[in-house]
Amino acid sequence: MGISTTKHSTSMHSVTRVEGSPLHGRLSAPVGSVSNSPLAACAKHVGYLALLGILLLPQASLASNSPVPLSPEITSVTGTNVTGSTATVAQGDTVSFNQFHTVNSWTSSNHENSSVSKKSWQLYCREGSTISFDYSVSSESNCDWLTISLNDNQLVRVSGQVSESFSYKVEKAGNYTLTAQYSKDGSQNSYDDCGIISNIMVSPINDMVEAFLEDLTPYPGMKQELETVIKAVNANPNDSVAQAQLQNTYWSINKALEIYPIIQSDLVIADSVLTHGAYVDIAEAVKLGKAIDVNTSKSADYWNAYDALETSLAVQHSSQVAMENWAFDTNNVYTIDELRYYLDDTNGLAKFAGFNQSTDITTLVIPSTVRKDGKTYAVVGIESGNYHNGYYNSYRQEKLVSISLPKTIRYIANYAFSYFPNMQYLEIPENVTTMGNNIFEGSDNLKTLKMNAVVPPMVGSFSGTDKRKVYVPDGSLHAYRLASPWNNCVLVGGEGTFVSIDHVAAGELGHFILDKATYLQEVNKLTIVSGNLNNDDWNTLKSMTNLVELDISGMAVTSIPSSAFENKWGLEKIVLPKKLETIGYAAFRGTGLKEIELPENLTTLDSYAFQSCSSLANVKMSGKVTGISGYCFQECRNLQKVELAEGLQVIHNGAFYLCNSLQSINFPSTLTLIDYDSFNGTDLRAIDIPASVENINYRAFCDNKNLKKVTFREGLINIGASTFSGCESIDSIVCPSTLRMIDNSGFQDCKSLKKVQLNEGLVSINANAFRNCSNLTDIVLPSTLENCKGNAFRECGNIKTIEARSVLPPTTDGSCPLSNVDLTGVTLYVPSWSVGEYQLADGWNEFYTFQASNYLPQSIKVNKDFYFSLGDNDNKEYRPNISMTWSDHEVRDANGNLNYERGNLTVSSRSKLAINDFDMIFSPYAKYYLDENIRYNNQVNDYRTKYNGTSLIVKGEMRAENVTLNLYNFRGRWQFVTFPFDVKVSDIVPESENTSWVIRGHSGAMRAAGKNDSVWVNLKADDVLEAGKGYIMHCYNPNNDVDYTASELVKFRISPLTTTVNRQLLFASGDRTLPLEENLSEFEHNRSWNLIGNPYPSFYDTRFMEFDAPFMVWNSYTQNYYAYNPADDAYILSPGEALFVQRPVDQKDITFLKDGRQINQYARTLIDETTQARARGKEGVQRSVFNLTLFGENTSDRTRVVLNDEASMTYEMNKDAAKFASTVPTVAQIYSWNGESRYAINERPTGSGIVNLGVHCGTKGTYTIALANAVDGQVILEDKLMNISTEITADKGYSFEAEAGDDDSRFVLHITRGIGGGDDTTGINGITTEIGEKQEVYSLDGIKMNAAKKGVYIQNGKKIIKK
Repeated sequence: MGISTTKHSTSMHSVTRVEGSPLHGRLSAPVGSVSNSPLAACAKHVGYLALLGILLLPQASLASNSPVPLSPEITSVTGTNVTGSTATVAQGDTVSFNQFHTVNSWTSSNHENSSVSKKSWQLYCREGSTISFDYSVSSESNCDWLTISLNDNQLVRVSGQVSESFSYKVEKAGNYTLTAQYSKDGSQNSYDDCGIISNIMVSPINDMVEAFLEDLTPYPGMKQELETVIKAVNANPNDSVAQAQLQNTYWSINKALEIYPIIQSDLVIADSVLTHGAYVDIAEAVKLGKAIDVNTSKSADYWNAYDALETSLAVQHSSQVAMENWAFDTNNVYTIDELRYYLDDTNGLAKFAGFNQSTDITTLVIPSTVRKDGKTYAVVGIESGNYHNGYYNSYRQEKLVSISLPKTIRYIANYAFSYFPNMQYLEIPENVTTMGNNIFEGSDNLKTLKMNAVVPPMVGSFSGTDKRKVYVPDGSLHAYRLASPWNNCVLVGGEGTFVSIDHVAAGELGHFILDKATYLQEVNKLTIVSGNLNNDDWNTLKSMTNLVELDISGMAVTSIPSSAFENKWGLEKIVLPKKLETIGYAAFRGTGLKEIELPENLTTLDSYAFQSCSSLANVKMSGKVTGISGYCFQECRNLQKVELAEGLQVIHNGAFYLCNSLQSINFPSTLTLIDYDSFNGTDLRAIDIPASVENINYRAFCDNKNLKKVTFREGLINIGASTFSGCESIDSIVCPSTLRMIDNSGFQDCKSLKKVQLNEGLVSINANAFRNCSNLTDIVLPSTLENCKGNAFRECGNIKTIEARSVLPPTTDGSCPLSNVDLTGVTLYVPSWSVGEYQLADGWNEFYTFQASNYLPQSIKVNKDFYFSLGDNDNKEYRPNISMTWSDHEVRDANGNLNYERGNLTVSSRSKLAINDFDMIFSPYAKYYLDENIRYNNQVNDYRTKYNGTSLIVKGEMRAENVTLNLYNFRGRWQFVTFPFDVKVSDIVPESENTSWVIRGHSGAMRAAGKNDSVWVNLKADDVLEAGKGYIMHCYNPNNDVDYTASELVKFRISPLTTTVNRQLLFASGDRTLPLEENLSEFEHNRSWNLIGNPYPSFYDTRFMEFDAPFMVWNSYTQNYYAYNPADDAYILSPGEALFVQRPVDQKDITFLKDGRQINQYARTLIDETTQARARGKEGVQRSVFNLTLFGENTSDRTRVVLNDEASMTYEMNKDAAKFASTVPTVAQIYSWNGESRYAINERPTGSGIVNLGVHCGTKGTYTIALANAVDGQVILEDKLMNISTEITADKGYSFEAEAGDDDSRFVLHITRGIGGGDDTTGINGITTEIGEKQEVYSLDGIKMNAAKKGVYIQNGKKIIKK
């Protein structure tokens, strides 16, 4: 014979089982059914799943020539021995052709090793007939085999886990035998260990149906039913619905013929039961059976009568069997209609025992009866269900939402309804008397039970949560209240108890309720029309454990107290007072509210107000609520809709945390802040952040797995840490131009993210910001980016190009932004004059391939060290804007101090840089705050140190069209300032209009003349400040111009005079020479003082000034003057800092050599010998330096004595410095004096070694005089007042008490110079002329030397004399 075959894969589908009332004959049609045929009534007995398979066939398969499924067996039953033996099912091995329509499926039953079972079907096929079937096998691969053959031809041979369809066409008419065989080998069992053939179909069916009409002559009613359908098919042969109806009718009539004898037998039994008294009402079933008339009844009538009679009789019988007499065979479990049962053959009882492994359903209807081998069994029990991780594993159904139990159920075993997470409601029949342990384990959403038993069933335990609402029969409430665990539930008797009260006086609520109810716990619904409540009344409401609904909308209540209804999980509905203004802390936490509408007058929602309201689905917000407090709706896991009103400004931390059903929300235009964890763990799909929101704090939208679209509006500034981490569905983001920071892990694990458009203006991308965004392929980093922290794009393995547009490599914290990725295939594009910078920068230097991009940023922000070198091929017409500023990045400077990073720009000697706009920061004061260690635990903790000045060093050529200096001064303190170009006073503009300030010039002539009141000259708006000259500025509070407690910084914007030459002085690259005025004076210490300034916009090492005399600076922190000498000190001037110098007789100007420029305030170690010589003074001159300090509470000062035998006892302008007194009287002062002059630096010959020492004590208190350095010699301090002489050292000072004021006669120094031998004072233990090559050399005052000329030095504790 010729056979053509086709093989199809099949999949299991979810099945909805339905059951109607057998006593009323009405059935619910299955979802997807094409008709309302009453055939559904037979679903429990005659293979409902097979029938549903017919009804749900695709229309294409129902055409007139399509294969037609022959009906299944009346009881599709397989028996499986749970202990390993075989349960034989009595069916013949071969099905004849005339029985084919009743038996068209088979499941193997052999489980022993080396066993065989088989089933055959005799078929007659016309020429061109099509035969098809489904088959599946679940066995050990290559060991146990399912073989299907037609006559002698093998069609299928499979093992393992297979489920498929097969069809073929027979080319010749004749008789055929279809055989299915399942063979086992000697190995142990695996999987379900069976073979199945089902849905055997033959087409066409028309000839068989017409022949079947002859058999229906004795049944005119059903014959007419079939003829009507055949007529419809003949009229429309291609109508798929008519074809389906024909198949269904043919099948239904066949089965009706089989069950008619059973109906007649059941009627005899039913009449007997009615005669002797029935346990249940079976009269309706008898009525249906007796109504059968072969002349008029249709097949559905037979089915309705059969179902009603079988069920009623089974229930009647089972009710008379005591539970102790049940005799279930638990060694064998039987599958009947896809459900599993234990059977009690003796009593005709069944216990439901779960599902087949492959069953995946949403609705379960357990029938009241089942049939096996022609016998009906009443279902009386629910067997033990699965324990966690599968006790039986056959019960656990994640998708199951509904279970319908028959009235025949009397016993429910342990774990019966465990781990049905989506089931919410269950009705327990009235005959149930016993329930086991852990009945609802893991079914925490099953919160509503309806009990039909008047007497509470005995229950071991519910397990999981006991937070359930239980409806009990009317009159049974008290009984359930006394029984455990029912008394832990919210109980509603009958339709519930409703109490309405017109008016309540405060404190009387309990009395009013008890006037209308037996006890408080009886009340389920309460309405209070008017009145007010006090604490007693709120406590009364708390005690009403069964309260479900509350209406207090008309009451004069303005505030609901904290925890007022906390954990009243039975409360499902509340109508709030219209006048309500405040809902207190945790007021409704843990309640069962399903929705809440907040009244118009509500202004305050306190923290945790609705936390863990797991049934809450809808929230409508009032327009007067400006903030949703922390964790207000946390873990409202059913919350789906939230309406936020205009006026809301802040959504605080965790407000909607873990509301994992929340899919959409509207953000009002008034919203300014979305705080941390606000929507963490919700199920949002799209969000639109309004322009009013500036900050989204950390984890705000974390783990929104289905969030795909995020819209940012202009106005957003910061995206916090982990804000969108784990949002796996976001595919693109566009950052608004206002965005400045994407914090740590901001978009980590956004695995669908393909496009990121970062904005110009973005400053920081922090660590792991885009980690594991594995679909990103390229990134453009904006020119404004300052920080791209390490691991920012970690594990983004598909990125092939990164274009970094920032001229300065963004800070990385040392790690590569694209870490844990093979960088050999990645190209980094950077601006042409930044290639070298990126190659040297930490993190960026890990890339292999660097390319110069064509991008030229218009604005360049310099906030770190940057060496600018313009290449020969760069665009000479390019005119950027450069802004030099500081950053928030903390770094350790060269001396290990923690500080904020600031802009330091060096323009190389080969560069010619022309720009449009240029600005930089001058902060002369900031250095002093760093010097004075304004820190806490080595952390920068004073905002004044943040505004550190920037530094510009031009070695090549640079010019700008527009120049602006941003000068920061300290309110309440005098500042010494200078400018590198001429400035008109009116062009110094404070940023704040409320700033009052003054600027003064210095008159050396007035000082020389002794007219101290005229030394400082107030300058007017039209006055011009000359480049290189010094001035003093003061910012003060208009109401208090003597403010010594500086409280804030003041910013000034300064523009140079509008002449090209003057403006370009800022960019001078050569030496700068400043003129010095000569002003003769009667006293040398007042002669020719000049206030000049640092001429460069950089830090400057004063050792490179061509000036050998002392100079004086003003420390704005201590508010005191300090003198320095280039021969002894490495003082570094800040940009914009002024200093006093006293012009020597033979020097008309002072030159600042360009080599003294540097980018920070820390002294370098000098290498150049010429500079060393100038800095150290004349060769061969022996000088001993003694630095003395005076300490008081919160104040200090210092002075210096230098012993130099070539110096004079009189004041010398090139060696000595006069003491300038502080302008603040409380500041301590120390100085030496000769009876006429006070010295800050007193350089003199050794002489007697006696030096008079004066002090000024600002306040009464304790002060200490000490040495500030190790010295070559011995210093004895004599206190004439106390008649005490003591040696002072760097480690040992002298403390004394003093009144406020000056004292020039109390202290005398006795200095013994130590040249020539070691002693305990100096620690020098020898003298030699040999200098070790690899040992460090120091001057006598402790300064490290790089090269030693002739003189005396210290090395390794010995005095060295180099000749």
